[in-house]
Amino acid sequence: MTARTAESPHPLRELTGPATGLAAEFPAAGAHPLRPVLASVASVASRAPLATLHPDDHAIWFPGASLTDPDGPAVERLLEDAARRWRLGPHAAAALAFKSYAWAATLPVVVGWVLHRRVPLLETANLRLGIADARPYVRFDLADATVAVLGDDPVAAHPSACAVDDSDALLGAARTALIDDHLAGVVGALHRATRVGERLLWGSVAESIAQSVLILPAGVVADAADTARHLVGAFGGRLAELVEIVDDPARPRVRRRTCCLLFTGADGRGAYCASCCVTPR
Repeated sequence: MTARTAESPHPLRELTGPATGLAAEFPAAGAHPLRPVLASVASVASRAPLATLHPDDHAIWFPGASLTDPDGPAVERLLEDAARRWRLGPHAAAALAFKSYAWAATLPVVVGWVLHRRVPLLETANLRLGIADARPYVRFDLADATVAVLGDDPVAAHPSACAVDDSDALLGAARTALIDDHLAGVVGALHRATRVGERLLWGSVAESIAQSVLILPAGVVADAADTARHLVGAFGGRLAELVEIVDDPARPRVRRRTCCLLFTGADGRGAYCASCCVTPR
């Protein structure tokens, strides 16, 4: 299979602005509230879309809730593909498969909050999961997802929108949907299926949250390192201890405190992630 590329025709700075970005261009009954969010995601992800408003034909699609069943076809397909792709055993295959999964689930949420104050609420009940042979290996169809927005956002009356009082409430809604009503179930299913450590898997969530901020072009976020630290902490106390935000002179970066096991694969021996906790600092 091959995945379609979805490069944004506009620089990220043109896609975003204070608080709600391009919200004023989207009337309440008009375009979907996630369109500017997904445009921003595409501009930084630089590959086929991690999240779309319609399923493409280059992936096999499953109901989102199917990933919480350790014996179900979605978990089986996710693990089989990862084991074949990286030539890994079940334990390491689950770790790397979930690293891709956590990135695809987290990036739209973090980018939506940081740049637009619009957050897709990614409960497993309201999304579809696509598993593909080409990158991104995991992608989501968010057409049925509820979008949390601020009460003064012009799209607050859109059928897909749910208005909240302020940015803290927006972040709280995002945390409940993404962590409690989604990723906790997937982490549990992969742990039961392969006995991969839950702490290792949560490390990929923490890394994805931080990296979703740090990947943004310099200057888009006033203090990217502090914003990344704030969001990792806001999404759950258990996450803050799993990564370190390093204030390098050139650019902040994230360093894991758990290993994703990439280097254990037959094709990955000697290869390490930029955030690796195994390599020297």
